Order: sequence, then structure tokens, then C-alpha cells
Amino acid sequence: MMAEFMLFMQEPLTITRGGAQTSISAIEYLPENYHIHICGWGNEEDEIEVRQMISDLSAKSKAIITYDGLKKGDEFIEFLQKCHIGLSTQNPEGEYNDTSFPSKVLTYMANGLAVISIKIPVLENAAIADVLSFYDVADGKALAEAIQNADISDNREIVKQLDSQFKKQIKNILNN
Repeated sequence: MMAEFMLFMQEPLTITRGGAQTSISAIEYLPENYHIHICGWGNEEDEIEVRQMISDLSAKSKAIITYDGLKKGDEFIEFLQKCHIGLSTQNPEGEYNDTSFPSKVLTYMANGLAVISIKIPVLENAAIADVLSFYDVADGKALAEAIQNADISDNREIVKQLDSQFKKQIKNILNN
């Protein structure tokens, strides 16, 4: 029996964000030892669309994909820590990418997951860039290739180091 790689993605299910749709479309390119968990929120229409897309692509795939609803609090942490890879798959063309940092990347890392993200400048230029796995094109095939080539490392120590550096910098600012 091959090891199962559990992938986690939680974000709004809307078409404009595109993350859920890209993650779902990767399933047809993954082998049977992968399981993508789609978690998120949206209106009823968004959820119906996501469930239908999962149903359609599951029929063509050897891998497993499930829609697991919105996870919060302890349930979120427990679910997340059972996974190996966190996906940050938003639409790279979204204007929000110019002014925001996808905080889920640090959440994934703080919970021991490797992270795969679409290339966006804010992450490419971040202090954590060299431990992230990037893919260039917002489609399922490119994401599936990145998933299969990802370095599955526990990144908790990096987050601890960043936290320590931040505290030192704040202390220096406050003391000067």
C-alpha cells in the first residue's frame, strides 16, 4: 500500500477567487495515493457548483477528492494537521494579490504542512519563498505536477524562527 498524501485547501468557493476550482481540476492528473480535501465557504450556488465539479472529475480520477465544508477552531486545526500539503491556489490575476498576503500559507506552515502556491509577487519576495513550492500556470495539470514534485517538509521551525526575529525587531523599535 502506498502512502496517502492528504492535501488541504480552505478559502472562499467563488469563481472570482478560483482557488477551489483549480484545486479540484488537479485531481484528474494525480495518482491514487492523493486525497484533496476542499474546505471553504460560499453561497449555496458556489457550493453546488463545487460539489458538481468534484462529482464530475472524481469519475475521471484515480485520486480522491472530497468537499469537507468549512472548518473552524479546534476542528480546523485537527483536520489540517492530518494533511501533508496546503494549497494556496487563488487566481494570480486577482487585484487583491497586489495588496494582500495569503495568511493561510503561514497557517499551513505553522501546522507542519508543506505549501504549494501559484506564483504571486508577495510570496515570491517573502522570507519564506525558498521553502514554498510554486507553480506558474493556474490550471489543474500544472498544480498536479507541483504537488507530485513538492518537498514534503515540516515547516514549523521556520515559522518559529520568523516569529523570534519579528519579536526582536519589535523590541528594537520600541527600545529606540
